[in-house]
Amino acid sequence: MQFDYPQSHWQDAEEQRITLHCYYHSRFVFILLCINQKKIKTKRLCYFIKVTL
Repeated sequence: MQFDYPQSHWQDAEEQRITLHCYYHSRFVFILLCINQKKIKTKRLCYFIKVTL
């Protein structure tokens, strides 16, 4: 198999993949926080958000 894509194509794809990963990760964390919000104290929640972002 031969890949003759331009180098820029690979860089764009990699960048897009990382962006998507970060987007889904942040969404996942946000949903997780919403689910666990009642269990966690407000101070700890604010600290966790500060650390995550």
